[in-house]
Amino acid sequence: MVLTSSCTKWLDGSGEQREVSCLERDERSRRRCCKRNVCIQNGGRQILSRQADAAPQMRNGISTGKKLEVSVQREVKHVVRGHPLGKPAAFEDRIVRRRIELVRGIDGFVSKQCTLIDIGCGNGASLFLLAGEMASCLGIDISSENESIFEDYKRRHSIRNCEFLRFDIENESPGRTFDRLISFEVIEHLRDEQSVKFYYDVLKDGGLAAITVPNKSWVFETHGANLPLLPWNRVPFFSWLPTRTHEKFANARIYTKKRISTLLRSVGFEIVNMVYVTAPMDVLREGRLKSFLIRYIFRHDTTWIPFFATSIFVLARKRIHGN
Repeated sequence: MVLTSSCTKWLDGSGEQREVSCLERDERSRRRCCKRNVCIQNGGRQILSRQADAAPQMRNGISTGKKLEVSVQREVKHVVRGHPLGKPAAFEDRIVRRRIELVRGIDGFVSKQCTLIDIGCGNGASLFLLAGEMASCLGIDISSENESIFEDYKRRHSIRNCEFLRFDIENESPGRTFDRLISFEVIEHLRDEQSVKFYYDVLKDGGLAAITVPNKSWVFETHGANLPLLPWNRVPFFSWLPTRTHEKFANARIYTKKRISTLLRSVGFEIVNMVYVTAPMDVLREGRLKSFLIRYIFRHDTTWIPFFATSIFVLARKRIHGN
């Protein structure tokens, strides 16, 4: 996910103007600036947008406010309050296949009569594996960085029921609802955890959501961390530190079963099931060690041992209105 933050201009020591984030200024100045400008990301380039008092537009059935965009010549790093964007899993990664096998194993989740939304779809690797079994699919992502990969794969494989939409779930509202939802390793990048309310709102009553988040019990830091004097950022046991200490340096939040279930219930979801997803070993180089680990230790899609799992898979249901 990409940060949508406010920006302004100020004079540096040379007397030249440059754009800086309002997060670098005091809160009072930030609020004044926010009333005028909204910064969004487009392929890694920052854009200064002046909000127009216009009626919301509709894109793929989801409403968005109209913005007047003016380019700002400054490259920026994709971050969410210090949390860099997650890198989408490659199409051939084992973790993608494991997630999809878990989804297919859910009774009634995959159906030609159901519509599907993938929140944080990235390159579409997960969405495309389910596309042939769904009525229609929409992949949304706050960054357009992977849109060309998405569209190229779609064209080469003649997939006609999938669309990509650049969309910020923390600042835009759903204009339509879906029967099914998938979202893999996205919630940990949200600026505000309570933004998962969008997941609930975009589902139809009784709709199902398949969600994964990084597992705190896994030995290594899955998203990396900015640690001084340590160039290798996947330090063993760093994820086991107290939450406040971990989130001070980590690139993303991590979760226990209790934390993610409490969060999802707080926005209205009913938790149907939770399982630990076995470490896929995708980061290891091909060789004898990787083959041994996959064959004898990390063979199955799920595990009952928390320390063997990189993520937590949650199946949640939107309650039927009135129940």
